[in-house]
Amino acid sequence: METAFATTEEKSKTLPCDDLVRNPFVASTHGITILSPPNKIWPWLVQMGQGRAGFYSYTFFENLLGCQMRNANEICPQLQSIQIGQPIPIHPKFNPLFVKEFEQNQQLILWQQRPFLWTWAFYLGMMDSDSTRLLVRSRMAYPGPWAAVPVYAMMKFGHYIMERKLLIEVKKRAEK
Repeated sequence: METAFATTEEKSKTLPCDDLVRNPFVASTHGITILSPPNKIWPWLVQMGQGRAGFYSYTFFENLLGCQMRNANEICPQLQSIQIGQPIPIHPKFNPLFVKEFEQNQQLILWQQRPFLWTWAFYLGMMDSDSTRLLVRSRMAYPGPWAAVPVYAMMKFGHYIMERKLLIEVKKRAEK
């Protein structure tokens, strides 16, 4: 089974979103190789979000937290268009992420400025004509020390488990 780990080189590589959160308290980079070209992966990424196509993760856990999540198993034509500044909901009652930047079939950078600064970026790098490396980088900085410990714990453990599942499920969907 795919592990969704990034290589040492991928973890240390500077990516376009890095300057948005200069001194992160928490940072992670995960990756997975998908046996499909970027244009077969992009539609799955662009439709993500709560009330959209979900995050392809463990909906049982997301819904325990009140996310009201459902994951799509197909490309949803009505969700294939995005714009800079568009909100991408993560929970019905929490601040959404926003589309900061995107380049179709190459990168999708989401970010949030409140209650903490957070980037969640997806990069598609073509390996050859039939395979793509999908990297996901998350970086967070906090407004004060009050948030550091619970958010650090959530990001290091819960986010890794959920993001790993997201990567594996995108891979399955894009390869079928």
